Amino acid sequence: MKSLQDHPIALFLSEDDFIKNPEVAHRSNLTERRVREMIAELAKEHPVISRSDAGGGIRLPKKFSKCKSIEELEREIDAVQLTMDQFQSRKRELNRRLRPLIAYRKAAEKEIKRRVEKHES
Repeated sequence: MKSLQDHPIALFLSEDDFIKNPEVAHRSNLTERRVREMIAELAKEHPVISRSDAGGGIRLPKKFSKCKSIEELEREIDAVQLTMDQFQSRKRELNRRLRPLIAYRKAAEKEIKRRVEKHES
């Protein structure tokens, strides 16, 4: 796992405040697309908290040593859990969208098999 310092986009993220991708792009002089790509790469190795609501954005979770109380650490856990819940929701939605595609592919494969068998006889 790369250290956080090996991900230059992490320099533009806070542990305290949520920041939106356009602001990260502005601060880093990168395009929003590149910012999203870099954050996605960072998130494969380090936790990144994201919120999709109106006040949302992204941030890094606080280091345990910076959490002054159990309550503060519990708030970090809640923020991480919310991000995980949002990912699970997206997965469910994508799985719903996959179903008709899978059904079509299977039906098309059956049709190919039917045509091949018909052609061979």
